[in-house]
Amino acid sequence: MRITTGALTEDALRLAIPTVGAAAECRGDCDRFSIEYAKLRDHAEANEENAKRDAYALLAAITSLRLNVKDPAAPFRPLYQSFAGRSSSIEDFTDEELDVLQTALPAAENHELAARLADVLWHRRRVYECARFAVEHYLASAKEMIGGEHAFRAIDRLIRARDIAVLLGRSHDCVRLVVDTTAELIDHHAQEPSFVAAHLIGVLGQLSDKDPELYAKLAARLAAEAEREPNWILARELWEHAARWHKHAKDDDARRDALIRAGETFVREAGDRGDADIHAKMVAAHFLRSAITYLQRVPGTKDRRRELHSELLALQDKAVGEMPHFTHSSDISEIVQNSLKRVEGKGPQESIIALALCGYPRSVKEMRQRFEKRADDSILSSMFGKTIQSEAGKVVAHVPPLRALDGALNDQAVRHELATELQLFRSLHVCGVIEPMRHRILAEHANQELLFSPYLAGNPFVPLGRQMFFAQGLEAGLFGKFAQALHLLVPQLENSLRYWLFLNGVIVSGFDADGIQEEYDLNRMLRMPEVDAMLGEDLAFDMRTLLVEKSGPNLRNRIAHGLASVTALEAEPAVYAWWLILHICVSTALGSEVMGPPESSSNDTTPKDPGQQA
Repeated sequence: MRITTGALTEDALRLAIPTVGAAAECRGDCDRFSIEYAKLRDHAEANEENAKRDAYALLAAITSLRLNVKDPAAPFRPLYQSFAGRSSSIEDFTDEELDVLQTALPAAENHELAARLADVLWHRRRVYECARFAVEHYLASAKEMIGGEHAFRAIDRLIRARDIAVLLGRSHDCVRLVVDTTAELIDHHAQEPSFVAAHLIGVLGQLSDKDPELYAKLAARLAAEAEREPNWILARELWEHAARWHKHAKDDDARRDALIRAGETFVREAGDRGDADIHAKMVAAHFLRSAITYLQRVPGTKDRRRELHSELLALQDKAVGEMPHFTHSSDISEIVQNSLKRVEGKGPQESIIALALCGYPRSVKEMRQRFEKRADDSILSSMFGKTIQSEAGKVVAHVPPLRALDGALNDQAVRHELATELQLFRSLHVCGVIEPMRHRILAEHANQELLFSPYLAGNPFVPLGRQMFFAQGLEAGLFGKFAQALHLLVPQLENSLRYWLFLNGVIVSGFDADGIQEEYDLNRMLRMPEVDAMLGEDLAFDMRTLLVEKSGPNLRNRIAHGLASVTALEAEPAVYAWWLILHICVSTALGSEVMGPPESSSNDTTPKDPGQQA
C-alpha cells in the first residue's frame, strides 16, 4: 500500500511523467515503467522532495497494475495479492490524485504510458476524453509492439482498445478507428499462421462484417496451413474465425463446413496421441470426447458423432485394463469393470435404474469413527486452521484448528475433514462408476429414447408441474451437459425439498424484518433437524457438503449467483450432484431406501470408503 505525504502537485506530476516514459528501454513495458518510477520515488524521498516523491509514487503504483483483458469490467489487477497484503489496486487512488492526473495527462507522450494513465482515469471516472485518448494510444502502442517480442501484448492492447470503444457505442468513430487499425495489422502481420494472426482476425470479426469473403478465405487458408504443421489448437481457432466470417457473409453451408473442420481438429489430435500406453489412450479419449461435444452444436453431424462415439467406446475398452491407480492403494479398473457389467446388454430403462441405484451416501457415523481413530496423527491440522479460497482468490470460508486449547476436537473442523473424505469418495464414484456406466448407456442406446418421465410422474419428491424440469435436467446430464443439467435441477431440488417438508408438516417459510413472508432456501433447509430426520443423516450430510457448504463445492450458491464456471460444472462434484438427484428421483419412485443400501444388497458397485481402503 502506498504511503503519501499529501504534497502531490500538478507541476510535479507533469515533470515526472516524461522522465521515464521517454526512455527507449521502457517502451512497450509498463513493468519497466513501474521499476524506474519506484527508483525515482526512493531517490526523491531520500532528498526529502515530497512533491516529487508523491508524483513518482503515484506513477509507480499506476504502472504496476496488471492489465486483465479477460474481464472488461475489471481490467486491472494488483501486481500481487496474498494474505499478508497486496500491491496497489485501482481503487486505491484518491479523487485528489485523479484530479491532478487528469490535468497532467497531456504530458504523457509514450503511447504505452499514455494509454495506461488515460485508461485508469476512464475506468474510475468515465471521462469521454480519456476514453478516446486511451483508445488512440493503445492502438499506437499495439502497432509498435506487434512486430517484435511483445506481439501478444500488442493483442492485449488492441483488445482493450476494442472494449473501451464498444462502451462508447457501436457507431462511435473510436470503433471505426479500432477496425481500421486491426485491418491494417492483418495486412502486415496475419499472412502466415500464428496465434497473433488468429487473434487479429478474431478481433476484427467481433467488430466488423465488412469484406467477409476476404477474411473468411484468409482464416481458412491459415487454418489449413496450421493443420499441416500440425498445430491443432491454432487450426481450430482459425476455423472458428472462418465460421464467424462466413456467418457475416450469410453463407450457412460454408459456416457449417468450417465448424466441422474445427471439430475434426480434435479427432486428428487424438490420432496424433496414438494408443501406445494408458496415458496416450486417456488423452486420445479426451480429444474424441471433445470432438463429439463440439460437433453437437453443428447441424447434420449426427452420423459422424455416432461414428466417433464408437471409436471412443473402443478406445475406452482398451484402456480399462490399463487404468492407473487413483491413489497409491486404489486401482479403479475393477470398479469400472464391475460398473460396466451392470448395464451391458440391458434395456434402456433397466440401465437407467442400474445407474441411479449404483451407490448410496456414505455413512457419517462410520467416517467419524475412522477419523477419530487417526485424529492424533493430524498434527498440523490440530495446530493450525485453514482458509478456503474460491477460484477468484477470494476467501470463502475459515476452518478452525482441529483441537481446541483444552485438547477437545472441534466439531466444525471434524465436519470439514469428513467432507474432505467424502469428496474423495465422490471423485472415485464419478470416475469409477457413474461416468463409465453413463458412457456405456449412451453407446448402447444412442438410437433409443431414454425416458425419465416414468420415474417422475406421481413421484412424491417431484411436485405436480415440475416433471418437465427434472426430465430435461436429467436428460442433459445423461448426455454430459452437466452445466445445463444443474442449472435446471438444483433449483428444482430446492423446491422439491421445500415441498416434501411442507407435506410432512414442517413450516418452510418465515417473516423478514419488514414483515415479508419468504420461503426458506436450500442453505437453511439442509441445516434443519427435520431434514436429517426425514432424509437421514448420511444423505443430508452429503447434500449439505456438496451444495451449500462454503468450504466445499457449494454448487447451489455458486450456480444461483452465477459464480460457477464451466470448468466447475464439468468436474466430479457436478457430475456427482447430477447423479445424486437421479438417485433420489428413481429411489423415491421405486419406493427404495435413499438413505443407505438395502441390508442384503449384492449389486452395489460404489467404491469403499477411502478410509477403509488399505
